Amino acid sequence: MNYPTFLILLFTFLSLSIFAQKEGIKFTHQNWNQVIIQAAKEDKIIFIDAYTDWCQPCKKMDKQVFP
Repeated sequence: MNYPTFLILLFTFLSLSIFAQKEGIKFTHQNWNQVIIQAAKEDKIIFIDAYTDWCQPCKKMDKQVFP
């Protein structure tokens, strides 16, 4: 692979990863059956977040990972 092709591919992959991080995770508080139906309709996976007040890693993730 020559150098210009490598740079073009590198730029493409970096730009795609930058735009993929904009939205983040959007949590919902719906009925479980509604969540399953919506996930199937949008062809998405279901992410379940378990959280407690006394869990230090949970608090850290709440601040840093799920802004």
